[in-house]
Amino acid sequence: MKKIVLILTAAMAMYMTAIAQVRKASKEKMGFLIFTAGPAFPVGDFNSKNINNDQAGFAKTGFNLDLQGGYRLVKNFGIAGSILYSRYGIDSKLLNGTSASVDHWQYYGVVVGPMITQSLSSKTFVDFNIMSGIVNANSPELSYSGEVLVSEDWAVVVPIRLSGGLRYQFGQNGYLFSGLNYLYMEPKFKFTALGENREAHQKISAVSLNAGVGFRF
Repeated sequence: MKKIVLILTAAMAMYMTAIAQVRKASKEKMGFLIFTAGPAFPVGDFNSKNINNDQAGFAKTGFNLDLQGGYRLVKNFGIAGSILYSRYGIDSKLLNGTSASVDHWQYYGVVVGPMITQSLSSKTFVDFNIMSGIVNANSPELSYSGEVLVSEDWAVVVPIRLSGGLRYQFGQNGYLFSGLNYLYMEPKFKFTALGENREAHQKISAVSLNAGVGFRF
């Protein structure tokens, strides 16, 4: 009788332990949502100031805003997405001493893609992802004495973005985040220059350094 009681007690204890583990696993928070901001640095042709380069973007250091989310599907793999916005001023040294003015480059969009996550500790994680999606890019407008010489244009384009980030959990649900992004795209703009309709592809590539705060769910 005592053996049966001991066996039943042991079985019940094992069952309760298993149930507790399942419940604990089911309550594990697998997702995160983080808002970040930081400087964005144009690179390559987008940063070129060479007037003999027909791909020169004359872009100056700008800023980047990013609402990024991720969800871990298994231990080291998941899916991530971002809503992003970036803006860059134009190096207008060539316009010095004139009444001409030029505004800016800017773009916004949504990108998604796979995410690889590696834990460095129980509260520190490194994320790597490659994303693509849809971005709406805006070319600058050039005017002289209030008259538009080169019109702006908006163009929809499919970009590629590579990202790496470090997440640190604080408290029960908070995250601190810092990350590095590289984005490349080549929108085709249609604009009017000196009264003539024209088209041009522009290589846009930039590296942004972002930091921010968010939460897990």
